[in-house]
Amino acid sequence: MKFTEILEELKKGERVTREKWEKPGDYCTIDFIMYDQDKGKCVFYRAGEYYDDFVFVYEDITAEDWKIYEEKENNKSWKPKEGDTIFYISESGRVISGTFLSLLPSDNDKVLFNNAFQTREEAEHMLEKIKIINKLKELSNVDFNSTDNNAYVIGYDRELKKIQINFHDAYNELPFNIHFATKQDCQKAIETIGEDNLKKYYFDVAEVKEEK
Repeated sequence: MKFTEILEELKKGERVTREKWEKPGDYCTIDFIMYDQDKGKCVFYRAGEYYDDFVFVYEDITAEDWKIYEEKENNKSWKPKEGDTIFYISESGRVISGTFLSLLPSDNDKVLFNNAFQTREEAEHMLEKIKIINKLKELSNVDFNSTDNNAYVIGYDRELKKIQINFHDAYNELPFNIHFATKQDCQKAIETIGEDNLKKYYFDVAEVKEEK
């Protein structure tokens, strides 16, 4: 769609985006924009948060790749039906497959606690993520709730596609951020687990490529 067409869609209350923004590796991380009637301006949505004052630049106005934003289907929303094969993580830390039976309380518990996966690969991915979170907690040597609240954490830069070390001063942005007393301690944890493992499992980066 052209810009003039998308303006009409915004007036109708539609959420809109550009194909350019959906391409992997693009610098822009905006999911969609919409017109906020109460605020009387466009806002944009990115990484689970709304932000005020979206500004159209010349490239946006001349672009013809505008389209209506559609929520992407993902495996998090998958719910098994009667007789479907599910994969789950057992108490012993193994991935097991079985047939979903709605009359079994244990099968419904698996769905309730998001421990019912559509494929073995998804279950194995989650198992590795849990292992890494637990390993990071084991390696951590500082309590973020201590009096100084200063700590180092492992982050991932989507633009540079690199693991980075960030300093947090009394600010904990994610529930699974695991903190370290010094930058050197944080780097040691990265080396212990491996950058590729952190990218793939901890940060869910779709494709791990060797950095040059």
